[in-house]
Amino acid sequence: MDSLELCAGRATKQAMKRAAEELAKRKPARKTTKKAATKSHKTTKTKHGTSKV
Repeated sequence: MDSLELCAGRATKQAMKRAAEELAKRKPARKTTKKAATKSHKTTKTKHGTSKV
């Protein structure tokens, strides 16, 4: 039973990896642009209120 369970676990892990890779391949640009947008509009608290970074 243990070996069967291990096999199943390994299979699901591989499937998850494959799915993640496919997602990354499909839309890498959108991910990076979203990240950049959120970074560019970050606000930081200063002594004189908030300021955009």
